[in-house]
Amino acid sequence: MKTKKQFTSALFCTLLIASCGEKVTTAPQTSEHNRAPAAEAKPDPRVARRAAPGLTAAQAALRRAQIANVDYRISVTLDDKSNHFSGRVIAETEIARPLQQPLTVDFTGGEVQSVSINGQTIPVQYNGYFITIDADKLKPGSNSIAIEYTHPYSTDGSGLHRFKDPQDGAVYLYTHFEPYKANRFAPLFDQPDLKASYTVDVKAPADWRVVTATREEKVETLADGRRHWHFPASKKFSTYIFPLRAGPFVA
Repeated sequence: MKTKKQFTSALFCTLLIASCGEKVTTAPQTSEHNRAPAAEAKPDPRVARRAAPGLTAAQAALRRAQIANVDYRISVTLDDKSNHFSGRVIAETEIARPLQQPLTVDFTGGEVQSVSINGQTIPVQYNGYFITIDADKLKPGSNSIAIEYTHPYSTDGSGLHRFKDPQDGAVYLYTHFEPYKANRFAPLFDQPDLKASYTVDVKAPADWRVVTATREEKVETLADGRRHWHFPASKKFSTYIFPLRAGPFVA
């Protein structure tokens, strides 16, 4: 008998997770919406990133000093046939002064098709763990970092996990990002103290429902029968809290 997946349960869990992020408080004198980056330290070889998993406290502190006021626009294309999905992330961020060291964007185990800064394509520097952006490619003030990528669905419960129902063959997707797994879904600044808003759109099969931190504002039917889901910007929260659920859920 076909397994019934309750869409309302998924929606409740997703909104509950998102609300946890919204309740995180910061020191009263500093708002994540208007925080300026701290003074960046002089280049220190001890915080230089090598091609290795993870992010050290020193590396996270450096990046916290480099950027502020992050907002993401995430577009992904999902299906029930492939082992991979594709996406595009635009990270809007602010830089207070010329950087002394490269800026890195966490992204583990994927492929990067292109990187552009403020509309200008730059060479891709990707080692399987993070993307490097040379300091001279970024300017003081507002910057827009656009990255096109692909990534395999996860089967170990982290990142964007793909589950195939053994009874009816239906495919369901869900995210789990603690403590440092959001970068297995998309290129992000994957550390808790760089909170951001998330504006999301998802292309998915016609019979799928998609749930994230905000309620959909529009769903379009594409020429090929798929549906294109559009979600407005969320409140600011850490990357590990970001939720996404997709599949043929029953309302």
